[in-house]
Amino acid sequence: MLAFWRIGMASLLAACLLWIVRVALPQGMPASIDVLIGVLALPGFAGSIINGMLYKIVPFLAWFHLQSVTSAGRAVPNMKGILGEAEQRRQLTAHVAALGLLAAAAMGPTVLVSGRRSSWRERRTARRQSAQGRPQLPGNPATEALGAPPYGDRALA
Repeated sequence: MLAFWRIGMASLLAACLLWIVRVALPQGMPASIDVLIGVLALPGFAGSIINGMLYKIVPFLAWFHLQSVTSAGRAVPNMKGILGEAEQRRQLTAHVAALGLLAAAAMGPTVLVSGRRSSWRERRTARRQSAQGRPQLPGNPATEALGAPPYGDRALA
């Protein structure tokens, strides 16, 4: 299925363009661009190309095996009959949706997790408190989004 190859090439092109912009304008870009470049390069490019290859290789191997074990008078389905177009389209749709969600998570993970953006001050306070072993304050989006108890594993004295 060529759609996987096209998605892979588009992801590689987008990752390259983002990388060029990131190198040319390092101060104007958020740090999440680096994660987005990785998402576009690994699951976007590599994952799409591998899926595209597997949709050609696996039916051929199954057809080749069926040819060797089937008696001379029996018909073997062709390679398109082994793995139908509808199944490939469903997997392509799931793959594109997963890539979209990964890209969204790379750009704004707090929006996808907690439903609201936490400020940099709230995130910094949560990191400092957890690094110092102090209990988290109630109402902290970092602990609420993960479903953690408001005071960690220790009770307040």
